Amino acid sequence: MKVLFGARVARPDILRAVCGLASDVSRWSRANDKMLFRLVCYINSTLSLCLRGFLCQDTSIDDLALDLFADADFAGDSRSGRSTTGGFGRVFSPKVSWPVAFKTAKQTCVSTSTPEAELVSASAVLKGIGIPLADLFD
Repeated sequence: MKVLFGARVARPDILRAVCGLASDVSRWSRANDKMLFRLVCYINSTLSLCLRGFLCQDTSIDDLALDLFADADFAGDSRSGRSTTGGFGRVFSPKVSWPVAFKTAKQTCVSTSTPEAELVSASAVLKGIGIPLADLFD
């Protein structure tokens, strides 16, 4: 759970791996032990990596804008054939880049192509991150 908290707060690069392991808790195996060991070794070797933002005091509110990124892997889950959605939202300007939200989730459908998986991902990120951020930003 400490790794999950760290992933949710400052390490989106490990979020998918942590959530994948967490979903296997009820059917844990030796393979999961090896994956957990590999994940902890990766975390230990990349302690300097952390989600960071920067702010400048002389930035006006009118200069700020929202930025939203979405991505998907095609059939990334070998058991179900489903893709994984990833998304990231930030507030930015020339003097500001502040991460606000990120997510990763297994898609609820089985996509038949990479563009389809990307469209599903874009829709999920827009509904889950983009629209709430736009409301908050207004």
